[in-house]
Amino acid sequence: MMAETQRVSPPDPPAVARQEEPHHPLTRTEKRLRGVLLLGMASTAAVLLAKGPALPRADVLLGSTILFAGLSLLVVMGLCRR
Repeated sequence: MMAETQRVSPPDPPAVARQEEPHHPLTRTEKRLRGVLLLGMASTAAVLLAKGPALPRADVLLGSTILFAGLSLLVVMGLCRR
């Protein structure tokens, strides 16, 4: 008779507790900068949506570039806070 072999899996590594960094509130300057960026992006989006077809192609390209740049700045600001 052949002896049955048992598979033994290696033990799971201990779970490492992820340390959360303390959350720092936004400073007054960061709040203002975010507000200016968001207002500028909102007004640009409103103009593009309202008058998009009537605008020259260059203006639509400029508005889209401004929206993309504002979004990029907001993402970079968020990443730098971590």
